[in-house]
Amino acid sequence: MVTEAFSQKKYTFARHTIGALRVNLLAFIVSLPFAVVYIAVYAYAYPRISHFTFFSSLSESAYFIPFFFIMFFLVLFTLVTAHEVIHAIIFVPFCIKKWRGILFRFRLLTPYAHCTEAIPIRAFQFAMIAPALFLSLPISILSVVWGSPFSFLITLIIIFSSGGDFVALILTLRHRVRGTFILDEPDSTSYSVYIPKKNSMRIQN
Repeated sequence: MVTEAFSQKKYTFARHTIGALRVNLLAFIVSLPFAVVYIAVYAYAYPRISHFTFFSSLSESAYFIPFFFIMFFLVLFTLVTAHEVIHAIIFVPFCIKKWRGILFRFRLLTPYAHCTEAIPIRAFQFAMIAPALFLSLPISILSVVWGSPFSFLITLIIIFSSGGDFVALILTLRHRVRGTFILDEPDSTSYSVYIPKKNSMRIQN
């Protein structure tokens, strides 16, 4: 929903900001337990599973190192893009403009999907955990089965890349009022909430 639709008579507006350093630190802390579990499962399963040997068969080639790095960044870019597309797919049904309400851009050389409209807070929260459920978890399972350094490194990066999403989820859990909308801001560590006034006193500060 576009922000102009929120009447000051019906909604209370609040903007929340958290420092970039704190966000990055929290993202690392939140991701760490998932990474530890993944590493433990990987280490336990590695000697017990017959792994694919695609990269092992290429390791003696003179072109192995450049091939490895090209494939590494290509696969990583593809997965990060898929991560953002999953966000967008969840956002779209709640946007008045549908796909036109989603802004795809690059930030620090990585793709980024931003919803330009305020959406129901429960939809936003689900969008934050969706990439972990539909991408990180399957990738982690495949990585354990594959059992290569390539998939191991890729999976660790994907796990830590979800840290910011979980921080956003945790920060917005304080807003429990039915009918609350949230607008994420693309270029800062801020978000705005629109809270129905009849319920605004129930919000935890």
